[in-house]
Amino acid sequence: MTEVSFTSADNFGHLVLASPRFEEKFVARFEQAVQDAVASDVAAVIVTVTGKISPAAFDVKLLLSEEVFALSARFARSLRTLEMLDRPLLATLPHAVQGIGLEVVLAAHARVALPEVQVGFPEVNFGLLPAHGAVQRLARLSGIEPALSFLTSGRTATAAMLGLCHTRVETQDELLPRAKELALQLGENAHQPWDRREFRWPQASPDDFTITKMWMATPAMIFKKTGGHYPVYDTIASCLYEGTRLDFDSAVANDLYHWQRLLRAPATRNIITMQGIIRPQIMQRAVARPAPATQRVGVIGAGMMGAGIALVSALAGCRVVVIDREAELAGAARRRAESYLQRQQERKKITAAAAQEVLARLTCTTEHESLADCDMVIEAVYEDRALKKDLITRIEPLLSARSVFASNTSTLPITSLAAYSTRPHNFIGLHFFSPVEKMQLVEIIKGKETDAAVIDCAFAYVAKLQKVPVLVNDARYFYTSRVFMTYLCAGLALLREGQDAVMIEHAGRRAGMPVAPLALTDELSLSLVQQIFAQTRGDGAEVPAAAQEVITVMLEQHDRSGKKSGRGFYDYHHKGKQLWSGVRDLFPPATQPLSVATMAQRLLDVQADEAQRCLDEGIVQNADDANIASVLGWGFPLFHGGVLQYRKQNAPRT
Repeated sequence: MTEVSFTSADNFGHLVLASPRFEEKFVARFEQAVQDAVASDVAAVIVTVTGKISPAAFDVKLLLSEEVFALSARFARSLRTLEMLDRPLLATLPHAVQGIGLEVVLAAHARVALPEVQVGFPEVNFGLLPAHGAVQRLARLSGIEPALSFLTSGRTATAAMLGLCHTRVETQDELLPRAKELALQLGENAHQPWDRREFRWPQASPDDFTITKMWMATPAMIFKKTGGHYPVYDTIASCLYEGTRLDFDSAVANDLYHWQRLLRAPATRNIITMQGIIRPQIMQRAVARPAPATQRVGVIGAGMMGAGIALVSALAGCRVVVIDREAELAGAARRRAESYLQRQQERKKITAAAAQEVLARLTCTTEHESLADCDMVIEAVYEDRALKKDLITRIEPLLSARSVFASNTSTLPITSLAAYSTRPHNFIGLHFFSPVEKMQLVEIIKGKETDAAVIDCAFAYVAKLQKVPVLVNDARYFYTSRVFMTYLCAGLALLREGQDAVMIEHAGRRAGMPVAPLALTDELSLSLVQQIFAQTRGDGAEVPAAAQEVITVMLEQHDRSGKKSGRGFYDYHHKGKQLWSGVRDLFPPATQPLSVATMAQRLLDVQADEAQRCLDEGIVQNADDANIASVLGWGFPLFHGGVLQYRKQNAPRT
């Protein structure tokens, strides 16, 4: 809960911001605290930001309203009033400070911090920029080039690394005394450097050749990163470029102008809605479901997927048993966990003691009997119906009557797998995405006989992993794989029509997809796609003829199976990859080549149409689930707000 207070003691004023969140209440309290500071007779004011840090520290509904603009202007004025106090303004950084709290800290005349304290503006990842003078203050404190790099990264850095610390101390107990000492030293000379006539830019001035060269390269660098789809990065660059040629107050006013334009941009509003409204609501519903906590998890299969599921379960506090047919294979899950935890320690994300606790919760074995007391058992073996049938029939009798059996299949209908079970009411699908430790979505698939209590248990387990659960009804490919395959098949169909492969790949990137369609097919492997097509036909379902023809030609006539073999639509070598020269000769060229823009829209439209069919058929429960699953599951562009939001805002052509 946001709290702002101003108190005085021993001739020092103390302005404390507890868990600051940009909302009307916070701005009103901040204004009052600044007025109190101005009216007080203290010798100096010390600012401290405390409490929980939230990357989404703003009122989402406020951001989507017209009222936000007046409120932003009020906060910017109060912040400027605070930094122009006729006495020293110090900030102490006892722990990480981000977002609106960091904006206040930057307004201080000097800062005292612990050595490893991290600062950042995570709102950039929500399509937003710090709009109340922070862009200009950071550039004038750290330098123009470091400010641009930091603000467009969305990452954190130490305050010292950015040159924000006047001095550092080793313990929290030293912060306040040191801040008071500095205040006395500054005395009447406490002014912001940019408010002094003799101000000099740190590192390089706006007219320096290195800065001129940076601005020449910036548009191309931003376009390479965003494809022109995420306006926040161009907006930050504009604020910096224009602001460095203005006096400070005019520069802040210019930032607020760009802030208004940014908040009215459809891409920004889509991102805010997805990240700030839809995702939190889905997580809240998952946590609210009545279900006992999953304490012990069994994972069958120690490959990349199984090892990933085991790792995230152990990280979440579950005791985990990993089973594979050989001890060496089972041990792969532990080795992967050790490697991951070592990297996290190096990045200071976890302590050595905590890492050992995670490993202590992980058991790797070949003994199926070790699964007996598991609350949930998840099979994560190959997409082979016969193999899954064998596992279900052999392992289920070993489990307790209360155990939930989950399949991590991405294509095989759950009801058909549950038919091999003697307890189909306890059978459910849990479709994780690879790599499991990074991908945030889990698709929960309800079979025809799955009990409601089992669904609740699955939701509670996924929420415990801090992943986003989306419930779908049973069908071939479920929801995510079904829609995702339309993108892949549409790319293959364009190739079959004779469209240029280079232009197809450009179209995929132009559409905003994370990987172009032919490169994506290589990543999956053409052999796997062929296997999925064969399984689909074996179950009596249709396969897109054009896509099948391309896969057949590539595999049977040219022996090109994808990235793993070094030979697919691309040739792979130690320096990278390049499109295979023979891809142009696979099919006769089209007599009327399509433009990149037309192909890009086609690649998006096929996904939107299929997602709408899934909603109409009741496969996916609602538009919010469909949208977030599209973004988190297969990388549908976030700036569109998800696949059905794209369909709503763009009339798709089929």
